[in-house]
Amino acid sequence: MAEVKHTPSAHTGKLLGWNDAIPFGKFKGLLVREVAQFNPQYLAWAVNNLEHFNLTDEARKLGQRELNNHREQSMQRQNGWAYGFGASVKTAADKWRSRMVHLEMQARAAAISRATGSPQ
Repeated sequence: MAEVKHTPSAHTGKLLGWNDAIPFGKFKGLLVREVAQFNPQYLAWAVNNLEHFNLTDEARKLGQRELNNHREQSMQRQNGWAYGFGASVKTAADKWRSRMVHLEMQARAAAISRATGSPQ
């Protein structure tokens, strides 16, 4: 993911603050902070690639924080330690795996018991 770079001479549009609405594109009408919460990579891309899109220093700092948080959460999900749905899926998979191992051990013990003629 791209870092947010600051090149003032390349950006000629109005500076957008954290609580300003984005005036164009697929997120037109949404506040900068709203987009930063669910798609911070878009803000980084827009700042780095669109001459008419620029953020105030405060919005850049807050946007970078959201981007870093988003990266951390993505890493946690990839590692199976996500909060919410991802964690519940991992927990369910771990419980299922544990149960299968337990059942396999019971089946082996029963087979050995039958083969040797001794009670379980």
